[in-house]
Amino acid sequence: MHPLRVLSTFGTLSCLVEVVNAIGISYMANRALPERLLKLGEILLKASLVSQVVVIALFFLLASIFHRRCHHGGVLTPKVKTPLFILYTSMFLLLARTVYRVAEHFSNPPVSMFFSPTFDPMTLSPATRYEWFFYVFEAFVMLVNMAAWNIWHPRRFLPRDKRVYLAQDGQTEVQGPGWKDEHFWDITCFDPLGIEDTSGRGGKPFWEDSGFAHLMKGR
Repeated sequence: MHPLRVLSTFGTLSCLVEVVNAIGISYMANRALPERLLKLGEILLKASLVSQVVVIALFFLLASIFHRRCHHGGVLTPKVKTPLFILYTSMFLLLARTVYRVAEHFSNPPVSMFFSPTFDPMTLSPATRYEWFFYVFEAFVMLVNMAAWNIWHPRRFLPRDKRVYLAQDGQTEVQGPGWKDEHFWDITCFDPLGIEDTSGRGGKPFWEDSGFAHLMKGR
C-alpha cells in the first residue's frame, strides 16, 4: 500500500465519520427540530460510533500485516517496533473510548424523550448519570494517549527526509520519490490497496524496484 494512500484512505474515512458524528449531535441538541430529525440525529450518531470501531479495526489489521512482513523481512528493529507498539497502544485506547461511547448511547432511551415534561433522568444509563465513567473512559484514556505520543513520538525513530526508506536488505537507506503516486486520483480513492491497476501508470511500487530485491534473491 502506497504511503500516501494510507494517509488519504484513513484520513478520508475518519473525516467522514466525524462529519456524520457532528451532524448527528447537532440534530440531537436542537430542541426546536421535529421528532423525526431528532431520531435521525440519534441514528447518525450511533452509525458514526459503529463506523469508528470498524475504521480502528481496519487500521489494526493493516498495522498487523505490516508488522508481520517486517518480522519475516528481518527489519523488525527497535526503531520499527517502538512506533508500532505506541500505535497499537494508541489505537487500543481509542477503541476503548469508542466502545464506552457506544455503550453509553446505545443504552439510553430515545433522544425525543429527553425533552418530555415527564422525563425521568434515572432512566438514563449509569454511564451517562455518573461522571466517573467519563473521567475514566474518556478523559483519562485520552490523557494517556496524548502522553504516549509526546513521549515516544515517531519522529524520534524516522528519518528526517520522508523520501528515505530501507531497502530489502534491512540496512541500506534508499531515497525514493516520497509520497508521489503516479495513479489517477480516482484509482487512489477507490482502490487504495492497488488491487487492480487500470491506469497503466503505476508500474511496480518504487520500494520494490530499488534493485536490492535481485541482490537478496542471489544470496
